[in-house]
Amino acid sequence: MNGIRSEGKRAYVAVAVSSEQAQKLLTEAADGFFAPMVPKHFMAVGQFYEDFAPVTTDSVKAYLGLK
Repeated sequence: MNGIRSEGKRAYVAVAVSSEQAQKLLTEAADGFFAPMVPKHFMAVGQFYEDFAPVTTDSVKAYLGLK
């Protein structure tokens, strides 16, 4: 995030689920942090998804309208 800040920009982080440790670190590092789920017994992000299959770069670009 230092690279972003060196350009005079702000950094915000929004994720679907986070560990308490990541929440603490990112809250300190970012200008804003949002995670609707921060469970006490966090083991892996994938445990909170029905389908956690890899996503291709092309799929991400299509979702973001960058194609």
